[in-house]
Amino acid sequence: MSPVPVRRSGRDRKPPAWISSGLYDISAIGTTSVGHTITEEHSKPTAEWQEKAEYITSLARTPLFSGLQREAALAILDITLKKKEKSIALSFMDEASDSCKTASAEEKAISPSNGLECSFDAGWQTRGSCWQYNSNTGHSSLVGVKTGKVLDYDVRSKLCSICQHHLGRKETVPNHQTFQQIKATVLEGETYQPQIEENVSVRDIEKIPTKYSLEGIDNYVVFDLETNGLSRTSDITQISAYDGTNMLNLYVSPRQSISSKASDVTSITLSFERNQMYCHGVPVESVCIRTALLQLIEMIQKKSRPLPVGHNIHSYDVPVLRNLLHEFNLLSSFDDLIYGCIDTLKIAKREIPKADVQNNKQQTLVQKFLEIVYDAHNSEDDVRSLYKLFHLKLKQTCSGKDLFPINYL
Repeated sequence: MSPVPVRRSGRDRKPPAWISSGLYDISAIGTTSVGHTITEEHSKPTAEWQEKAEYITSLARTPLFSGLQREAALAILDITLKKKEKSIALSFMDEASDSCKTASAEEKAISPSNGLECSFDAGWQTRGSCWQYNSNTGHSSLVGVKTGKVLDYDVRSKLCSICQHHLGRKETVPNHQTFQQIKATVLEGETYQPQIEENVSVRDIEKIPTKYSLEGIDNYVVFDLETNGLSRTSDITQISAYDGTNMLNLYVSPRQSISSKASDVTSITLSFERNQMYCHGVPVESVCIRTALLQLIEMIQKKSRPLPVGHNIHSYDVPVLRNLLHEFNLLSSFDDLIYGCIDTLKIAKREIPKADVQNNKQQTLVQKFLEIVYDAHNSEDDVRSLYKLFHLKLKQTCSGKDLFPINYL
């Protein structure tokens, strides 16, 4: 048998993973005697090169590469595999689908509950360095927690090479098979978040909800918050609520230090070393945030779906309260107890002429219409004075359009 010329590859090629997967078994094909054309670089054939040549030659006789000439198979290039990848893609997908079904059955068999606990991730591939080589394909995988096996997967492609080749040319695009294409961006969601609730019962909405109306509503609870900072993620330092009869006034121990600006406004300070809060330098008793929220809910429960009222609560107090209620898993309970919220600042801006008042601050309005001077930014004095101002001046002009839910975006 005459020697078969072997072209030395620039890199050692290992058998692809699909060769040893069992999908195309070449072990039963046998080997072929192969000679060598020795170059100056290699003065004699090595056992490694002999094994490689026999492997590539036998590969040409498999169903995967049937029709290739032996010489072409000996010099397998990326383009050779590229031409065949479309024809073997469905076989790979069928094999992967069967594997996922088997893994799902295993995961379900060892899971303690009826559901499956899984982890999911997706993203577009990025390859290379120094230069930006972003791949056009994206992959997603669903992995079982117990077995660690892939339960399901999917692949997406932004572009099709055949379509791109004929783009802008006056040619008929040949019929070809392509993977599902998308142009959307894959964004990383909130994977880990504390206090996530499971919404088991989903209530269907049979009709469009009607607009808010104040007809028959006469339960109002005026509340006010003082915080340790100016952001909406601040902790509460004082909370007060007043319904005309009952007063709730609590100093709340924040988990963060009180900023100097907040202390200047509220005169509330905190000593972490002594675990003691002070108001105007006088020690005061304080409770934790959760206890304060529970006592607020207990007071709200005494009324039949009241309306929480406050000054500038739409922009600040409600977002702060909502964030803390959500953090302590109390938001849904609080939302079920109230009818809506009213911001007196918006009513004042709409109903009181600018010529009558210097500004729309609560302290200015109370001094103008009630002729009362009080300690502003003390939440207990704030709610008492605002309750009087609301019933005397603002309640009559309040309408359903002034209501907003606590969980507004």
